[in-house]
Amino acid sequence: ARAVHFAHVKPQRTILFVGDVGEEGEGNLRGMRAIVDTYRGKLKAVVVLDGSGTDHVTTKALASRRLEALITGPGGHSWSDFGMPNPINALVRGAVRFINTRVPASPRTTFNIGQIEGGTSVNSVPHEARLKVDIRSESEEELARLESALRECIVAGVRDEMESARDRSKGKLEWKVELLGSRPGGELAADSPLLAALRAADDFVGNQSRIERSSTDANLPLSLGIEAISIGGASHGSWSFRSCRGEVSMTVRANRVRFLAGILPLVVVILAAFHTKTSAAQKASGTIFYTHGRIYTNDPAQPWAEAMAVSEGKITCIGKMAHILLDCGGSQEGAETVHLEDQFVMPGFNDAHVHLGGAAADELAVPLTGVPSVEEMQKRVAAAVARHKEGEWITGGGWDHTLWPEKRFPNRQQLDAVAPKNPVILTHISGHVAVANSFALKSAEINKTTPNPRGGEIEHDGLGEPTGMLKENAAMSLVRVRIPDPTAEQRRKGIELVLQNVARNGVTSVQDYSDWADFQVY
Repeated sequence: ARAVHFAHVKPQRTILFVGDVGEEGEGNLRGMRAIVDTYRGKLKAVVVLDGSGTDHVTTKALASRRLEALITGPGGHSWSDFGMPNPINALVRGAVRFINTRVPASPRTTFNIGQIEGGTSVNSVPHEARLKVDIRSESEEELARLESALRECIVAGVRDEMESARDRSKGKLEWKVELLGSRPGGELAADSPLLAALRAADDFVGNQSRIERSSTDANLPLSLGIEAISIGGASHGSWSFRSCRGEVSMTVRANRVRFLAGILPLVVVILAAFHTKTSAAQKASGTIFYTHGRIYTNDPAQPWAEAMAVSEGKITCIGKMAHILLDCGGSQEGAETVHLEDQFVMPGFNDAHVHLGGAAADELAVPLTGVPSVEEMQKRVAAAVARHKEGEWITGGGWDHTLWPEKRFPNRQQLDAVAPKNPVILTHISGHVAVANSFALKSAEINKTTPNPRGGEIEHDGLGEPTGMLKENAAMSLVRVRIPDPTAEQRRKGIELVLQNVARNGVTSVQDYSDWADFQVY
């Protein structure tokens, strides 16, 4: 700023001088991101002063991602716990797989495992191990491919270590791959006024510079469609960065000031006028702009996007940051913006044929899938009894007696012990058999004299009494027809629980083929 003042530069637009932080490593362009977020919509151009050397200028932003892979395990002693799964072993297995990943020569793509950490001593099985990877490419698609490859290799490393472990009883390995930082790519147009101004300044001071691709603070503005370059100063000689104060040779001061005086009046620098107004439709209230994301579009012609605009539940714009901010109204003052922080976004699934009413009934039923014993089944039924009024039906399903130690079917007496005042019927995971308690059997008028229905069987004990086991639909339906239809309140509660569950799994819309009574809930 003192140099500009010394050279008596009188810019036609506002110039902002900023010293930022967090450009390198896991800083992830933190300072530049703050600048862009603070002055969104007002930036016309950015000149980054970075490093040394005036023989090159960065106009092409090299995209990159930094990732950390972490594998954790129970840990132990090298002698007494020999053979247990080892996080370092798994990490090494995964790393070896990853370094054999092929990368193209064009677009140029690189990767580097720069750090590996883990363990506390030479005679202990470590609790955790981690590595950090830097991947760079001229192609966002290649970056995504390599990130996916790293995740697959880590998973394979964990799997291989678990399979080869001599003792798996002492625990298993857990893993995760975390994105530490992501730098978007971009490129300054060859006919950019900013580049033309730089060439004019070079001519003015007799300097020659070549265009390069690199990773600098200019990455972010270039990715947003803002004109940006990154330049440096020589490490020695008359072009060194020097203070304008004190005893400085006239050659150093004059050349430096002449350079600044030559470039700054010609460059449209920072904080210029607002961008051209977008159409009223694009600026309609209620539009939310999602920016700085990794959005998968499922469109082969344009599989990846960086930002999108959503209005009234519909995506109205999607594409590069520059398009969303400049053409779709995202840079307008007061625009509602959600910073995705490089998170992955994908289209929601649509389930074209569902029966929410049936799923709702299952959601309200006692969940028994995977219960390890009849005792656990009794505990869950008892919990359901506590939530129901006396006399209300309790249903459930998914139990599998082959998972239980005794591998025998349950009986009505075991259900009676925890549900004496509620009718209960619980369906086997196969759907071919069910067990009912005495209350339910009595409601269905099933006793020792009830004949087997055609195509079904009512199981009896040695004394001729029903055991509670009903085989095939013909027998099970004798009880099920006694279950009253759910109330509108119950239907709504169940359907809401189902919709919450499907939303958590990425299903954002469904086409329901339920009964009319379920539709009336809507």
